[in-house]
Amino acid sequence: MLSAYILIEADAGKEREILEALNENESVVDVSIVYGQYDIIAKIVLNEGDELPKFMMDLIRPIEGIRGTSTLLSAYDPSRP
Repeated sequence: MLSAYILIEADAGKEREILEALNENESVVDVSIVYGQYDIIAKIVLNEGDELPKFMMDLIRPIEGIRGTSTLLSAYDPSRP
C-alpha cells in the first residue's frame, strides 16, 4: 500500500471542478480546497507504489485547470497496519 498527498495549484475558479473530478476516483480517499500556496490537497491510497506514475499521468494531469502539483509520499500512516 502507498499513501500520498497531492498538493495542487489550480487556475482561479477551477477549484470545485477539480475537486469533483478527483472525488470520482476510488483511489482518492480525501480531498479538500485549502488556502495558501496550494489550492487543493488530495490524499490517495494505491495498492502498489509503482501505480503512482500512471495515476498522475492518467488521472491528475488531464484534469483541466491544474497548473501544477507536488506529491508527498506518506512515511507513516497510523490507519494502516
